[in-house]
Amino acid sequence: MKYFAFGLLFLSIVSCRESPPITSYEVIQGETMGTYYRVSYESVAGITKSALASKLDSILFLINDEMSTYIDSSFIAEFNSSDKVDSQVPIHFRSVFECAKKLYKHTEGSFDPTVMPLTNYWGFGYSGKVAKEDWDSLEVKQIVDIVGFDKVEIRNGILSKQEPTIQLDFSALAKGYAADIIAIDMKKYGIENMLVDIGGDGYAEGKSKSGNNWRFGINVPDTDAAYTDVFVALEIDKKGLATSGNYRNYYELDGELYGHTINAKTGFPFRSNVLSASVIAETAMEADALATACMASYLDEGLAMIERLQNVEAYLIYQDEEGKMKQKYTTGFKDYILE
Repeated sequence: MKYFAFGLLFLSIVSCRESPPITSYEVIQGETMGTYYRVSYESVAGITKSALASKLDSILFLINDEMSTYIDSSFIAEFNSSDKVDSQVPIHFRSVFECAKKLYKHTEGSFDPTVMPLTNYWGFGYSGKVAKEDWDSLEVKQIVDIVGFDKVEIRNGILSKQEPTIQLDFSALAKGYAADIIAIDMKKYGIENMLVDIGGDGYAEGKSKSGNNWRFGINVPDTDAAYTDVFVALEIDKKGLATSGNYRNYYELDGELYGHTINAKTGFPFRSNVLSASVIAETAMEADALATACMASYLDEGLAMIERLQNVEAYLIYQDEEGKMKQKYTTGFKDYILE
């Protein structure tokens, strides 16, 4: 579905309304799901950094083992390579599947985890980014005919599909889901102030070391922009935040730019004037998936889709007719913008 566009940046912004600093903070970081993870938190008595790091690594290993398309033995990889999976659906996979079903229906198919065969066809799949020099509209149509999340179901604990060539890709949910699960687990240890960041998909709760709510920056969506170039700064609490965009994951062929967001209905890379989509939701998993859905929708269509949801806001950066970057966002998003 998508690789994260690195649109989020944790900010240390000092302002005149700073609270007294909090000093007992720790950082745990490492690699997972083909990207980094970084967890910042206020330490509590009774749980050491090493013990928590070991626990978090175990959680990430389990989630990756269920949903990584790059691990041949993972649950999702075995499902993708066979007619069906004859084992019970594991708990993390089920949770992500149920969320995906809900969002698939709400977005009217703009978010579709069965788009994997099309993603691979256009050169953005697990085989690595490869420009598709020769494409055939008939081949594309044949793939489109098997795509559709309504063709996959869990019945009596068993995952099944109507067509043997159907494949699933939960990369637009897995990192966000992992961030949510880590946050839930940390709260069990009494940790109230935390920022969980997995490849740019994040969940924040409580206060940062500065004493303020956690702060983020949305990157300038330009291939020449540095990862530290911020278009807008945000402050959130008890929310998930994710950004998706094509500006760092594309290839050029014969003067045309092809982005990794694929339209599941047409089978072709989706093209619009939306450069990046940032979503704030109750969970990082929902924010992750809905940011992808916005990138598979036109500007006003995506905003309208988010406006219909409760407790979800979106900020879209787009290019106008003169080539200038502008922003448009849902009604409640302004509450999160740092002036």
